[in-house]
Amino acid sequence: MKISRILTSKWMIFLPIFGIIPWGGMLIGMISAWAIQGHPLYWFMDSYQYPVYISDVGATSLQPLFIVGVAVNVAVFLMTLALIMYLRDRYDKWFEKDGERHNRNLAIAAISFAVLGELGILFVSIFNTNIFHKTHIAMLGIFLLGLLVSLILQCTQYWRMGDVIGHGFNHYKISFVLKLVFTVVALALAIAFYKVSDYSKSAAIEWSLAFFYNLIFFIFAYDLYVLNTSIQRERNSGPHQGDLTENEKSAHSTMAANNDEETIV
Repeated sequence: MKISRILTSKWMIFLPIFGIIPWGGMLIGMISAWAIQGHPLYWFMDSYQYPVYISDVGATSLQPLFIVGVAVNVAVFLMTLALIMYLRDRYDKWFEKDGERHNRNLAIAAISFAVLGELGILFVSIFNTNIFHKTHIAMLGIFLLGLLVSLILQCTQYWRMGDVIGHGFNHYKISFVLKLVFTVVALALAIAFYKVSDYSKSAAIEWSLAFFYNLIFFIFAYDLYVLNTSIQRERNSGPHQGDLTENEKSAHSTMAANNDEETIV
């Protein structure tokens, strides 16, 4: 099927990278604009700080850039998770190895919390801190919580699949370690961002966390690379059932049955 061929194309491993471009471009554009303006104290801010929060810049005339950058990033993030689950469900024999659908349930739960978190960051960009301050803060909390739970569920899923293969260090456990390290560092930065009372230091931590967030897309790209490599290897050894139409599957089964009959005769 054409759609299946597109989704399993080697070029799909670059899908997560497209999430980095708008997010990183948005951050660079916003911090550069603030610097070009002469590091101003915006009219809705109470005290001087250096640097300002991302949300402070996003509450100015640069809000359209904030919204577009976040929206594209959100779309790529969720499409990437959906693609990974689709490919694992269709092609990965270890996805259901435990026979109790736990891995699929973990993947669905991870995507559900990711949707919640990503909607949170989208609303952060829409409800600016100047006019909708309380809503803005609440949506930021939802983003951080949703993303944290999603990452924990993903870590659990990858550890389970890696543990099924064996106690060695396989690609599932590599992905688990990468996600775990990312989650721990991101959580530490998020706690520091919340706990530090100095606005300048807190804002600096927020910018650091925002740029650090890009690393999760490289981890997703690694997951897709491993998946795609496995799919291409199996495809080269013969047609995969997931790539066949119903008629092709029926014909394939009939040919196999005929071959068995000829062997018996």
